Amino acid sequence: MLANTVDYPGAPAHPVIWPAGTTWQADPAAVVLADGQVVELGTEVRGGGGYFPRDGIKESVAPAVADALDSCRGESSEIAVFNAGSDIEVP
Repeated sequence: MLANTVDYPGAPAHPVIWPAGTTWQADPAAVVLADGQVVELGTEVRGGGGYFPRDGIKESVAPAVADALDSCRGESSEIAVFNAGSDIEVP
Protein backbone atom coordinates (compact mmCIF):
# COMPACT_ATOMS: atom_id res chain seq x y z
CA MET A 1 0.00 0.00 0.00
CA LEU A 2 1.33 3.45 -0.90
CA ALA A 3 0.46 6.85 0.53
CA ASN A 4 0.55 9.87 -1.78
CA THR A 5 1.11 13.41 -0.43
CA VAL A 6 -0.70 15.02 -3.38
CA ASP A 7 -3.99 13.13 -2.98
CA TYR A 8 -3.85 12.93 0.82
CA PRO A 9 -2.55 16.13 2.46
CA GLY A 10 -0.70 15.22 5.63
CA ALA A 11 0.58 11.96 4.17
CA PRO A 12 4.31 11.37 4.49
CA ALA A 13 6.73 13.35 2.35
CA HIS A 14 7.96 10.04 0.94
CA PRO A 15 5.72 7.45 -0.66
CA VAL A 16 5.68 4.46 1.69
CA ILE A 17 5.67 0.76 0.83
CA TRP A 18 3.98 -0.90 3.80
CA PRO A 19 4.23 -4.60 4.71
CA ALA A 20 1.82 -7.07 3.10
CA GLY A 21 -1.59 -7.06 4.73
CA THR A 22 -1.66 -3.28 5.18
CA THR A 23 -4.74 -1.57 3.71
CA TRP A 24 -6.13 1.93 3.19
CA GLN A 25 -9.18 3.29 5.00
CA ALA A 26 -10.79 6.15 3.05
CA ASP A 27 -12.91 7.77 5.76
CA PRO A 28 -11.35 8.92 7.91
CA ALA A 29 -8.11 8.67 5.91
CA ALA A 30 -5.83 6.17 7.60
CA VAL A 31 -3.56 3.18 7.11
CA VAL A 32 -4.83 -0.08 8.62
CA LEU A 33 -1.99 -2.37 9.66
CA ALA A 34 -2.20 -6.14 9.22
CA ASP A 35 -3.03 -6.51 12.93
CA GLY A 36 -6.05 -4.20 12.52
CA GLN A 37 -4.45 -1.17 14.16
CA VAL A 38 -5.63 2.08 12.51
CA VAL A 39 -2.92 4.70 11.93
CA GLU A 40 -4.28 8.13 11.07
CA LEU A 41 -2.29 10.48 8.83
CA GLY A 42 0.37 12.37 10.74
CA THR A 43 0.83 9.62 13.33
CA GLU A 44 4.42 8.56 14.04
CA VAL A 45 5.22 4.93 13.30
CA ARG A 46 8.41 2.94 13.79
CA GLY A 47 9.63 -0.24 12.17
CA GLY A 48 12.51 -1.84 10.32
CA GLY A 49 13.24 -0.65 6.82
CA GLY A 50 14.86 2.24 5.05
CA TYR A 51 14.80 4.71 2.19
CA PHE A 52 15.65 3.70 -1.35
CA PRO A 53 15.98 5.60 -4.63
CA ARG A 54 12.70 5.54 -6.54
CA ASP A 55 14.30 4.24 -9.73
CA GLY A 56 16.20 1.45 -7.97
CA ILE A 57 13.30 0.12 -5.90
CA LYS A 58 11.01 -0.36 -8.90
CA GLU A 59 13.18 -3.27 -10.05
CA SER A 60 12.79 -5.02 -6.67
CA VAL A 61 9.02 -4.94 -6.17
CA ALA A 62 5.98 -6.60 -7.74
CA PRO A 63 4.77 -5.05 -11.01
CA ALA A 64 1.59 -3.70 -9.35
CA VAL A 65 3.69 -1.87 -6.75
CA ALA A 66 6.02 -0.50 -9.44
CA ASP A 67 3.00 0.80 -11.37
CA ALA A 68 1.58 2.43 -8.22
CA LEU A 69 4.94 4.13 -7.56
CA ASP A 70 4.62 5.90 -10.90
CA SER A 71 1.46 7.64 -9.66
CA CYS A 72 2.90 8.65 -6.25
CA ARG A 73 4.72 11.93 -6.15
CA GLY A 74 6.46 12.56 -2.84
CA GLU A 75 8.64 15.54 -2.02
CA SER A 76 11.69 13.32 -2.46
CA SER A 77 13.13 10.99 -5.05
CA GLU A 78 13.26 8.29 -2.35
CA ILE A 79 10.73 5.68 -1.29
CA ALA A 80 10.30 4.68 2.36
CA VAL A 81 10.09 0.88 2.63
CA PHE A 82 9.23 -1.25 5.65
CA ASN A 83 10.98 -4.61 5.75
CA ALA A 84 8.75 -7.58 4.96
CA GLY A 85 7.46 -8.95 8.26
CA SER A 86 8.57 -5.84 10.16
CA ASP A 87 6.67 -5.19 13.37
CA ILE A 88 5.29 -1.66 13.14
CA GLU A 89 5.08 0.22 16.40
CA VAL A 90 2.80 3.18 17.01
CA PRO A 91 4.37 4.96 20.01
